[in-house]
Amino acid sequence: MKVRIQEGKVGMLPGTREAILERIHFALARLNHRIQTLQVRLDDRNGPKGGVDKRCVMEAVLVQRGSLVVEISDEDILTAVTRVAQRLARRVADEFERSRDLRRLGPRPRTHGRLGDPSTEAG
Repeated sequence: MKVRIQEGKVGMLPGTREAILERIHFALARLNHRIQTLQVRLDDRNGPKGGVDKRCVMEAVLVQRGSLVVEISDEDILTAVTRVAQRLARRVADEFERSRDLRRLGPRPRTHGRLGDPSTEAG
């Protein structure tokens, strides 16, 4: 999994970038083989004013599946990153679980006509 971080207007202290990468890898470690690239966008809407304005958006490009996007705002950028990474991990796992369940069911039988249509029912 390749991780790219765009820092936007977030003023990060030394070591914050490493902490962000650590939290992302911790949350997504078991799904690492399912994600090709992960784009992380960080932004601070109000600057130094404070408040729930630190936004984290993660876009995961999945292996043979397309992409998923998750976004969260919080007062603290590390909390936002942690929450987004956890939510993204659940969504990626759900996506692959759903496709596995569909494969397990096998192909669905085709019906000719609509259910309840008198022209297609034997009488």
